[in-house]
Amino acid sequence: MSVLTPKVVSPMAEVRVLRGPNPIRVVVVAHHALVGDAVRMALSSRGIVATGASLGRGSQRELVALARVVSSVRPALGLVLCDVDDPVQLRETVLLARGVPIRWLLLTSSLDDSRWGAAVEAGVHGVVPMSEGIDVVAHAVRVIARGREGLSADTRTRVLQAWRRAGREHRQLVERFGGLTPREMKVLSLLADGLTVKQIAERSEVAEGTVRSQVKSVLRKLGVNSQLAAVAAHRRVVTQGVPFRQRP
Repeated sequence: MSVLTPKVVSPMAEVRVLRGPNPIRVVVVAHHALVGDAVRMALSSRGIVATGASLGRGSQRELVALARVVSSVRPALGLVLCDVDDPVQLRETVLLARGVPIRWLLLTSSLDDSRWGAAVEAGVHGVVPMSEGIDVVAHAVRVIARGREGLSADTRTRVLQAWRRAGREHRQLVERFGGLTPREMKVLSLLADGLTVKQIAERSEVAEGTVRSQVKSVLRKLGVNSQLAAVAAHRRVVTQGVPFRQRP
């Protein structure tokens, strides 16, 4: 499982363009160093003191280490760059927001309300799509640094509801998968790998009619009408499902 790995950038990576006696201090946390560097430099050109850290693979202990890094910087808030459509990156963002007690702003390419809601439920105070310009990001940084929310009340309610609805739907889907026999689950996995019914029968050394009967049983138990829909459900559960427990 991929978790948070602290990695402080070199002293040269902290670029300061001071405007006024009390510039806002931000820690920028990114999976990709080049993207994080670009955002930090753009913020620094707008009078925001930006320091970088990176996300990678490691242990829970490394999350604690990252928390220490953040504490040493003493930022007004953290800006995390994350593709929340990726379940692993979404999980890391949630762990970050829950584990490092500062105000967080999420910068993401995703426009999925439910994924935004996962981050907001974890404690993120604002979300900005990457399609917005850096001036919008800088404005959100200043708003959240002043202790205000970066999302309207209506948007916050909408994304939280979408996240909780997605969680319910996911649990219902997992329950339906629990009704499949081991053989049915194997057949569905092979369909998801791109094999045809005939190929599955040949590989399993059974009659093609036997596999067709198993496929029909899978469709009935999952409550779908086609092999395509069954494969899509399989992929949601295996690779795109809710990657962690929601808060009650």
